[in-house]
Parts: sequence; C-alpha cells; structure tokens
Amino acid sequence: MSRRLDLQVPEKLTKDQLLKLPTRLREQYIKHVVRETILRNEDGVTLQDLSQRLPFEKQTIAKYLSILKYTNEVYVRAIGNSVLYLPNTRLMHPSFERSFPLTDKELRASLLKNRLGEFVFIQERKKDPYAETTGGGILVPRSVFKDFVRFLRDASNAMETMK
Repeated sequence: MSRRLDLQVPEKLTKDQLLKLPTRLREQYIKHVVRETILRNEDGVTLQDLSQRLPFEKQTIAKYLSILKYTNEVYVRAIGNSVLYLPNTRLMHPSFERSFPLTDKELRASLLKNRLGEFVFIQERKKDPYAETTGGGILVPRSVFKDFVRFLRDASNAMETMK
C-alpha cells in the first residue's frame, strides 16, 4: 500500500507534554488521537500510515487499534498484505441513539452505515469522574435486527422457564 502523505491527523501534544500526563490520561489521549485520525480518514488507514504520522511507538498504536476493533469503533479490510482500518461510526440518524442504563454503565444503541451496509451498533459505555470508557460492542445488520431481538426474547423466555 502506498505511503499516505495526505493523512488527516488531529493536533497532538508534544512528546514532553505527553510524558507529563498521568498514565491513565496518557492512555486515553493516545486512544483518542488514534480514533480521531481514523475518523478523519474515511478511506481508511494502515498501521504503517499511523506509525509514520503519529508520535507513538508502532506497538502502542497496534494496541489501540486492537482495542478500537474489539469495541467495534473501527472495522478492518485486508488489501493484499496490508490491513486497512476504517471508521465504523458514521451515524445514519443521530437522533435515533438510545441508551439503556445498567448499574455503573449503559448500553447505547445507534444506527450506523459503513461500506458493508447498515447496522445497529450496540456498545457498552461506562462513565467515571474522569472519562467515558468504551467497553465491548456488537454490530447487528439492520436487515436482521428484528430477528436478533426475537432471539433475545426467546433466550429470555427460556431462562424464565429454568427457574
């Protein structure tokens, strides 16, 4: 894959500023910069693109790409020997977003569209005094979402009969 000189990146702290941050804030900041860079480059980025343009170690960037992939904030496409990371958060209808409160977190459902189609995106979020933490997430194709809800209802009913 060719080198991306036109990669759009957010403003970054200097290395000295970054090192002065407490560990937790530094980790949140790096994840934020990696996520924002992917969001600003809808055609996708590779690990190589990111490591050439961001002031973080390649291994650190790879760690946060894994986290973003796990939480379904990005998705990947293999192109030859390269892996392309694409943003997975283009909301189709921002007014649709719904939340379901749990004890110390919430589940948030959004309708989004990416190159693969339309999806209902369900993601766990936890708010603490310092930041919002993203947990796991799932993408359910919009075309089968009603079947997915039916599956959950059937699973719930089956659990009720086991009491």
